Amino acid sequence: MKIWFVNKSNSSFIIQDYEILKRHFDMGNSHDFDVAFSWFANWKSAYAVQKAKKLGKKSVVVIGGYDVAYEPSIGYGAFTKFKETIPAKYVLKNADLLLPVSQFTKREILERIGRKKIRGEIHVVYNGVDTKKFIPSKEKEDIIFSMGRKSKEKLKGIDTFFEAMKFLPYKYEVIGYEKTIPHDEVAKKLSIGKIFCQLSWRESFGMGIAEAMSCGCVPVVTHRGAIPEVVGDVGIYVSYGDPYQTLIAVECAFRLHRFLSERVRKRIQLHFPLERREKTLVEMIECI
Repeated sequence: MKIWFVNKSNSSFIIQDYEILKRHFDMGNSHDFDVAFSWFANWKSAYAVQKAKKLGKKSVVVIGGYDVAYEPSIGYGAFTKFKETIPAKYVLKNADLLLPVSQFTKREILERIGRKKIRGEIHVVYNGVDTKKFIPSKEKEDIIFSMGRKSKEKLKGIDTFFEAMKFLPYKYEVIGYEKTIPHDEVAKKLSIGKIFCQLSWRESFGMGIAEAMSCGCVPVVTHRGAIPEVVGDVGIYVSYGDPYQTLIAVECAFRLHRFLSERVRKRIQLHFPLERREKTLVEMIECI
């Protein structure tokens, strides 16, 4: 079986999927393939779905969240922009297999389109964390991390994070704020931290949260989107946009770190290991 991996990217989670499929299948191209595999319902994946349909081939699309989001108050999501809604709807209606990264994202697919209009199957396949790469350092430091680009301050709650940090005596850093850094460097940074804040308006999965938890960082997060699916009962929840709640939660997280750190990592090892995603992806594609 040959896989046409449609939209290669420098995003770590997309690279991971490419490496997974490369290990198990022959890699084809747009002229020679059995299955077209795409990330996100966009123009590139719409072209791949249309071509696969025309040739009698199969199409698989991972729904990452932005592609089904409608958040007009912060100007986020494909469904807030007419030109992005067109390919998103086509993909959701016509792909043979949709793989949302969370139950939250699956619900959004059904809200946007409705099950009767979707031709293919829908299966949630959670993102996976390389728990052998994202490991806690033996020498943890009193550092608080968050993650997100400067251009996404409102979406990621970074403005709230900075406001809360003004009143705390600890070192802190927003990873990737000014520029994207290598994945290995992200793992190195998270390994020494104790607390990870993701104060987002929404997360369709929360890869940064999961990787930080794998490193034993106690999560301080909002109860939005798919975040509760990832964090469960091993984190501390705060309201979106509330710096006062955030600083209290961070102080609490520091006090609880030695009790929660192992539980936090264990949750990722049990529920979101990369090996599970690999096994499920391969099985899904082989059975399509």
